[in-house]
Amino acid sequence: MTVVIPSRNRWQLLRTALASALAQRDVDVEVVVVDDGSTDRTPDELRELRDERLRVVRRERPAGVSAGRNIGLDHARAPWVAFLDDDDVWAPGHLAAMLAALRDSRLEAERVGLVFSGHLDLNADRHVTEVSHAAPADTVHDGLRRMNLVGCPSRVVLRTDAVRAVGGFDPDLSILADWDLWVRVLTGNEVVRCPELLVGYMHHSANMHLDAERLLAELARLREKHGWTQRGPRDAVFGDLLPSYLAATYRASGCRVKASLWYARAFRARRDPRDLGRAAGVLLGERLIELSGLRRRSAVDPALGRWLEDVRRAERAATTGPTRRRGLYRDTAAP
Repeated sequence: MTVVIPSRNRWQLLRTALASALAQRDVDVEVVVVDDGSTDRTPDELRELRDERLRVVRRERPAGVSAGRNIGLDHARAPWVAFLDDDDVWAPGHLAAMLAALRDSRLEAERVGLVFSGHLDLNADRHVTEVSHAAPADTVHDGLRRMNLVGCPSRVVLRTDAVRAVGGFDPDLSILADWDLWVRVLTGNEVVRCPELLVGYMHHSANMHLDAERLLAELARLREKHGWTQRGPRDAVFGDLLPSYLAATYRASGCRVKASLWYARAFRARRDPRDLGRAAGVLLGERLIELSGLRRRSAVDPALGRWLEDVRRAERAATTGPTRRRGLYRDTAAP
């Protein structure tokens, strides 16, 4: 299995993602880190690492995340490839579980384009805030015309030659480049669902999806590229969900007026009175939303993220000295 990790100027995050990739159990991995012109300590730290499974490809001039993933794809030597974002992490058994799901599907490997799982949503302290389960496999082919049912790259394993056959990631896209690739790979290929939740997707202020203006621009390109149309207030791609998704995106990035406007549009699309409350509440402050009960909450089983304790411990230790030789999951049992 080849693991590709593109990164630029985020060594504190990259070191954890890289450690989780190298800690995979019961799978032979090679890891390709694509350094997209980093000017922080990333190049020096990567040069110090001594692991025969690791290869570093450096670009002197940044080219963006999609180009970085494609460079890693060019260097992949295994029949299956996984793209891990530098701010996400895997449990030690993640890749083994993905390959087990492929075997259990009883589909011929040559017919499968990708395997996907769910993920755990994490805050900046790597604590679980929500759970995102993988959609049923039989809904994916049709569902991808409306939304990204497969999810982010960190929860996907792809057949290498299938990705290369469609040209890899579109370099003109970044936020929606993964969605676009899944659509193209699954044209003529099968999909397999892995039920495990062994991926940690980290939410923080630098997440690409918080750029709502770019998201809208890329969504327009996606519609044009795949022949998807937009019909009135019910978006043909996201359906009724687009206004509320954009409202939440603007809200997370601190654009309260735009968030309020999109919550109002969400009310027109869904007729959910809570959207009207959020439209007013977001202008008056997050504290009011908290007190009003309009904030969406979900119960999370603490056992689901037990493996993340090792991630948190390693990241805490990184503030007091180098940890790369200790091993991120040295004493843990495989989930």
